[in-house]
Amino acid sequence: MKEPSHVDHLRDEPIPRLLWRLSLPATVGMLMMASYNLVDTIFVGHFVGVGAIAGLAIAFPLQMLLMGLCQSIGVGGGVMVSLEIGKGRRTEAERYLGNVFFLTMISSLVFTVAVTLWIDPILNAFGATPTTLGYAHEYVEVMVWGYLPFCGSVALNNLVRAEGNARLAMGTMLISAGLNILLDPVFIWWLDGGVAGAAWATVLANWASFLWLLFYFLSRRSYVRLHWKAMVPHREPIARITVLGASVFARNAASSVMTILINHMIHNYGTDLHLAIYGIYYRLVMFLFMPLFGLVQGLQPILGYHEGAGNPCKSREAIRISTWIATGIAAGAFLVLWVFPAQLILVFSTSPELVSEGTSVLRIASLGIPVVGYHVVGVTMFQAMGHAGPAFILSMSRQVFFFIPLVLILPPMIGLWGVWAAFPLSDGLSFLITVALTEPQKRKIRQQCEALDLAARTM
Repeated sequence: MKEPSHVDHLRDEPIPRLLWRLSLPATVGMLMMASYNLVDTIFVGHFVGVGAIAGLAIAFPLQMLLMGLCQSIGVGGGVMVSLEIGKGRRTEAERYLGNVFFLTMISSLVFTVAVTLWIDPILNAFGATPTTLGYAHEYVEVMVWGYLPFCGSVALNNLVRAEGNARLAMGTMLISAGLNILLDPVFIWWLDGGVAGAAWATVLANWASFLWLLFYFLSRRSYVRLHWKAMVPHREPIARITVLGASVFARNAASSVMTILINHMIHNYGTDLHLAIYGIYYRLVMFLFMPLFGLVQGLQPILGYHEGAGNPCKSREAIRISTWIATGIAAGAFLVLWVFPAQLILVFSTSPELVSEGTSVLRIASLGIPVVGYHVVGVTMFQAMGHAGPAFILSMSRQVFFFIPLVLILPPMIGLWGVWAAFPLSDGLSFLITVALTEPQKRKIRQQCEALDLAARTM
């Protein structure tokens, strides 16, 4: 069977054009996904209130944990699928797809049961107050019905990108985000569903995108196909998926711990208003970073394929171009948050106190954002090329090595402002670690490329 054109592109297309081809659809899709998170918060803020925004912030670590679990399975499997396609081993690639599906279903079911049984204890541990607990509980008890399709969509979409089919990956996210945005006003405003309405809109959108992906991998449109034989769990694929995806899960788990600590610190040193400010800041940053995440999602299959095919020169070019673009995106995100903080907060709420407090918070917390792009490309480079150890260290550096200690040390010294100061300080310190680990690897890739060029000239 002839390889689909998206695999031909990975092999033959010039890197700048290929990076554009793979990153643009990923960016568009992820912007849409981030848009529905923003729209959820905007509708909740205007039709329910600032307290409901704070309630969503309390519930958010659960979503981050599930995202981390499913993304780790998808990224680990996606790296191996790209490597196996690069080596021309389709059967092995399909075995990784099947094991990704198996792990995703089991993990999401266990997660769903655990959250259903212990909703309130979990939310209280996350820093819920008597005011925010009701909103958070109302949201989560509906969201559990969408955990399985959400997990399946996140994991399988990584496999779509791994075989180079960026347009379909974009289509999946457009379906989910578009349906969610359309259903939000219906459930929140027209049906007066409040935060539960926002959750139902998300659940239905998750099921639509999951079924779309499932039909794709069961059809002849995909290069790697999902079938019963491939879904039989095997120790080696599961081990490789787990090891390569560990850094992704660890990063998201650390983000959840970070958010829980922030919730508790705000509870101790601030008010529910400050919790709402943090919820708004986080959603804004995620939206502004979507082009950066889209870029590295396009970079991952390129590096994975050419690492498997033994093309260090193309890997080097992809890393160099991506680093420059990522730095530009991060700098642009910083400028938006620094120049227009009040205008951005007004989109979510017209509360004068929220705007006044939030303006200073957005400016201080965003000071380290310009160096984040370099860090994200560094993590992706190690993940895509199968170097799990450095990828894990870099994934942990910002949240675990720096942010968590800083957010525990600074607030007792300088109060609530210590929470916001921990953001730029941890960004800067993790940037230094990233430089120390990535530059030797880039040097090694450059030397491999130069050796190949020399060998080609002397033949």
